[in-house]
Amino acid sequence: GAAGGVGHLIVQLAVDAGAVVTGVCRPEADDFVRSLGAVRTLDYGFADRPADADGRYDIILDTGGRRKLRLLRRHLASDGTIVVVGGEGGGSVLGGFQRSIFAPLAAIGSKQRMVGLVSTDSGPVLAELAALVASGRIRPRVHATLPLERAADGMRMMRAGGVRGKIALEL
Repeated sequence: GAAGGVGHLIVQLAVDAGAVVTGVCRPEADDFVRSLGAVRTLDYGFADRPADADGRYDIILDTGGRRKLRLLRRHLASDGTIVVVGGEGGGSVLGGFQRSIFAPLAAIGSKQRMVGLVSTDSGPVLAELAALVASGRIRPRVHATLPLERAADGMRMMRAGGVRGKIALEL
């Protein structure tokens, strides 16, 4: 999800922090993800393939929630970490949070860690992010701006895929 609403920001934050980033995206988003600072891109099917020689990652940030954790783990370094950021699907009670809640249990007995990320509002963190944006070090990208009454169209666009960055709504 390196080209999506959350992923495109994560790529930039990681690069700003000094990480060497490989972004997972659709082939048509390769140039966009590389423009964010990723040095390599992989298509979404990477998790279904065996890990290649360069395919052991210290950290995997899973923003899409569509791949089974066991498939992602084989691309993870023996002491690496998978961070589950939200998710899609899930049951009627937990929804997309099911993976975030149960991910740590899947790593019991392993050096690998799996954690679920649940964000909270924090004044100091938001101020730091705002400073990064103001300085130009992080550049949120807007794929489309729609009037509020077309919010449902924006959701359909996101579900269809191919959105690069955020969809903004005007009041």
